[in-house]
Amino acid sequence: MDAIHFTIPGEFSMKLLSKIQAGLLTALTLSISLTALPAHAEPTPHTITPSVTSPSLVAFDSSGRLWNYDLIGDRRQIGTGWNSMRDLKTADWNQDRIQDIVAVGHNGHLYLYLGIPTGGFTRSIIGTGWGSYDIEVGQWKQTDQYPSIVAVNLETGLLYNYPNLSGAGLAARVVEGRGWGGSLAHHLADFETDGRADIIAQDSITGKLYLYKTDGSGNFTHGPMTVGTGWSAMNAVVAISGYGGDHMICNCPTESAQTGLLARTSDGILHHYGMLYGSWQTRDQVGPGWNGYTIAGSESPRRISFE
Repeated sequence: MDAIHFTIPGEFSMKLLSKIQAGLLTALTLSISLTALPAHAEPTPHTITPSVTSPSLVAFDSSGRLWNYDLIGDRRQIGTGWNSMRDLKTADWNQDRIQDIVAVGHNGHLYLYLGIPTGGFTRSIIGTGWGSYDIEVGQWKQTDQYPSIVAVNLETGLLYNYPNLSGAGLAARVVEGRGWGGSLAHHLADFETDGRADIIAQDSITGKLYLYKTDGSGNFTHGPMTVGTGWSAMNAVVAISGYGGDHMICNCPTESAQTGLLARTSDGILHHYGMLYGSWQTRDQVGPGWNGYTIAGSESPRRISFE
């Protein structure tokens, strides 16, 4: 039996190393008699250090401190006051290669935090009355230029798609299904690894996971199919893209990056369940100590490619 490595969130250590090289600017001054010629200096490049790195794991603690766990496992505080939010997702909302955050506040507002290349966010309200909605963010249709919101109204059980046509606000919603309220929680993920959106529905009463497949155009083709049992033992589940297993978040091409579910047991242990070609991969234990954290899902199916 392989050894299990335990990782505390505050010390989310991994064995990848990276080096940053800083260029040195040397000024050359030429002198002829008493006349000095000024050196020509190229402008210093603007540092790109967005708050949410890609790929990464983002979560806020019970004190409202927002953390980014990056590729090499270091965590960095990127915000405060986030316990005013009840749900959040990371996504490249406007496809500028800078990660953004879509969040639902306890006040029912839907917020868009557009990431700034040098760090921080520009916040706007893109909706109100979202208190009874469970949201996922991702590419609902293969032809979508931008990620959109797939949401369930927990009071009516209606499943909606809210298109994002411009990388800014939301267009008119479209009803995609009925009967999604009650004990069902939905997760947007590419279970089949075919580039088409699927929905994994988690039944909190029976503990079963159900798969609903789509044709990539917003139409369901199969479902429900039972793809898991025993999930009532989990007190938090989110879909995530880019986790590579062995505690490592994968900076890898779209076709090899692993979509999956992050699931936390009642004792605070966080696990990753990878999906690949319609099958579950070996469960990976991320680490203990995650109770008290609200973990962000990341957009799925995975849209980000690394060239």
